[in-house]
Amino acid sequence: MKEKRPVQVKTNKLHPWFYILILFAVPVFLLLFLNRSKNANFDPELKPVILSFKAEKTEVTNETLVTVLADSGKEKVAFARLNMSFDPQELNITQIEPGGNLSTTIDETPLEKANTEGTVILVMGASPGSKLPSGKFQLASIKFMGGDFASGRLNFNPDDMQIVTDNVEELKPEIIQLR
Repeated sequence: MKEKRPVQVKTNKLHPWFYILILFAVPVFLLLFLNRSKNANFDPELKPVILSFKAEKTEVTNETLVTVLADSGKEKVAFARLNMSFDPQELNITQIEPGGNLSTTIDETPLEKANTEGTVILVMGASPGSKLPSGKFQLASIKFMGGDFASGRLNFNPDDMQIVTDNVEELKPEIIQLR
């Protein structure tokens, strides 16, 4: 009878190192990828949208209408999230309305909260089938009341704003503040 020899299996000694390398490479790759996508809002390649205010008068002693304007060039805007701040000691909002074709209000800061905190967030989108605005158009209108000789400022907070096109591309807000 022939004697049976145990079968020898050859193992490659690089296998453990390969797995260790993979264990370190995958998290590093994910970290780099996620960090890059997190900073996408600050991408210099984003197309601009110019945002500005237009006030019917500069002194706010009675109710004054302030219009929020946008200029997106040739880009068709489908969604906008605006964040604006003001001094609630000087100004009080009496009405907020979306304007133009972005007439569907998704979210809006309640007036009482806005007048307490001094911040207004207005999120709006286009209704299905509506004509999307492009070029120069009105995003919203805000009515303010002020005390005697009120001179409070209304400011955009671009770090917490988003304007999106019909191609789901984000536009970079460029701000012209009300003087």
